[in-house]
Amino acid sequence: HSIRHFKKDIQAKAVRWFSTSLEDGENIPEFPSTNILALLFHLLGEHESVTKNEARKFKISLDDWEISCFKKKTGESLFRACFINDAVNLNPVFGRGKNKLPKWIKKNRGRPSKIAEAKACVPPAVAIPNMEEIHGVGLLFESIHDALKMEAAFWLELQFAHATSSSTRHWFMHTMDQMLHILLRHKEGSLNGAN
Repeated sequence: HSIRHFKKDIQAKAVRWFSTSLEDGENIPEFPSTNILALLFHLLGEHESVTKNEARKFKISLDDWEISCFKKKTGESLFRACFINDAVNLNPVFGRGKNKLPKWIKKNRGRPSKIAEAKACVPPAVAIPNMEEIHGVGLLFESIHDALKMEAAFWLELQFAHATSSSTRHWFMHTMDQMLHILLRHKEGSLNGAN
């Protein structure tokens, strides 16, 4: 079932999950994909000429996600998150090696369906959240936060994975400035297969 209302503790934690700055003395989370996604949208909003109403779409919160809970026969809950903010169009798949990208990216499916594909979206040396591959449902995670972190990583990978004939550059190999530059170029229509 879809989760429409969140408990107060989840709402409080979500403020940190989508924070675009650090408090004094606060460390960067080990896997800050949700923070990176939120910061990217924040920076894009600053570059855009947006109305006050449109500006809301560039401030990421729990409202930008469709979160579903699935109950296992054991009673354990598993979660899936889908990023539903449409303020940024998906970049076209480009690069000479684009056929080497996973099928879920080439076919613009939004998220991987296999655990191995999901693991490729996580930076090296970062603990990969536990997940289960459920036929007909896809990948599910043990917590709402894990589902959000991974879904943010999927969106970032879909936007920024770039393949050459000899290697693949994942989203986490780009700097924030590079990612912002790619999105701005795409919006201007100057991003094409030549890059």
